[in-house]
Amino acid sequence: MLSLGAVLYTSLPVYAPAAYGNTGLLLDNQQGYAALGQLYARARLFETHYLTVGRYYYDTPFLGPHDNRMSPNTFYGYTLMGTFGKPDGDGPSFHYGGGWIGAIKPQDSIDFQGMARAAGANADYGTAVLGGRLTWGKASIGAIEYYTQDTLNIFYTEAKYGLSPAPDFHLLGAVQFAAQNSVGQSLLNGGVSFATNQLGAKVELGYDTAILTLGYSVVNPGFGIQTPWSANPFYTDAQIQDFQRAGEQALMVGASYVFKHLGLPGVAASVFYFNGWTAAPAAGAPLVESEWDFTLEWRPEWKPLDGLWFRARYGTNSVWQGGALATTEELRLIASYKVKLY
Repeated sequence: MLSLGAVLYTSLPVYAPAAYGNTGLLLDNQQGYAALGQLYARARLFETHYLTVGRYYYDTPFLGPHDNRMSPNTFYGYTLMGTFGKPDGDGPSFHYGGGWIGAIKPQDSIDFQGMARAAGANADYGTAVLGGRLTWGKASIGAIEYYTQDTLNIFYTEAKYGLSPAPDFHLLGAVQFAAQNSVGQSLLNGGVSFATNQLGAKVELGYDTAILTLGYSVVNPGFGIQTPWSANPFYTDAQIQDFQRAGEQALMVGASYVFKHLGLPGVAASVFYFNGWTAAPAAGAPLVESEWDFTLEWRPEWKPLDGLWFRARYGTNSVWQGGALATTEELRLIASYKVKLY
C-alpha cells in the first residue's frame, strides 16, 4: 500500500584539469558532487494506480532524465499514474499520468530549481502535466500537455504502428508532433511572445537481429524548439546535436546489428548518420550540419558477469554557417554493473 524510496547520486573526479570543465560529468568548477536526487513516498491506491509525492525520476517526452552523463535529471512534485487494461495483452490498454512538477535537479547539479527558472525565466513557477497513451496490440497513440505559468506551454503527440508480415521480419512506422508557445507575461525570449512546432516521422525495417532506420523532422521557421527539462524527444536527436533550430530540416539513416549469429553473443553495434539544414532568419545565417554516431556494446552472457554492460560511443559533428566550419568530437566509454543484493 505504501512504499518509501531514496536515491543518492554522486560523481567524483579521477583526473579533472580545471581548464576542461562544463562536460556535465562534474560541477562547473570540476569538483565532485553528491545529491539526494530521489526522496519519495508512493501510495498504491488500487490495482495499478499510484500516487507519488516528493523527489522522483520521470521519463516523458519533454520532462525526463536526459540520462547521458553520471546522473539523470530528477524532479520534485506530486503525480498520479495508472493503467487500465493489460499493456501486454491483445486488447486495448490505457496508461495515464498527471500532476504538478515544481522543480528540477539538472544532471550536473546538487540543487533543485523552479521549472520556469530552469527554462530561462526569472521566476520559480512549477509545471502542470497531463497525458495518456492508448495501446492496442502493436498500435499506440498518445499525447501529453505541459503548462508553466507566464513561461511556456508544450503539447506533444505520437502514434506508432508495427507489423510482422513474415517470421523474423518486422516493420514499424511512427509520427510525432510538438507545438510550443509562450503564455501569460512571456517571461522567455525577452518578453516577446512566440509560437513554434516540430514534425517528425520514422520507419524501421527489421530482419532477425538487424534493423534499418530512416527518419525525418522539420521545425517551424519562426522559432527553435525549447527543451529545458529533457533531451529532444524527436527521432532526429543525435549524440551531439539535436537538430531543433528554427526552420531546420533533418534526415537520419541508421543501422544496428546484434552479432549472436556470428558467435559473438551479447555484442551489438550501430551507426547513424544525420544531416540538417536551415535558411530561416531566426536561426541566423544559413546553416548545414552533419553528424556520424557509432556505438559498440557488450553484455556478457556468462553467468558470473550477469548484469555487466560495456558501451563505447563516438560522435563527430560538423556545422557550416556564415562561411565558418565548426567541428565537435565526443567519445563516451561507459561501464555499468547491476548488483543484486538479495
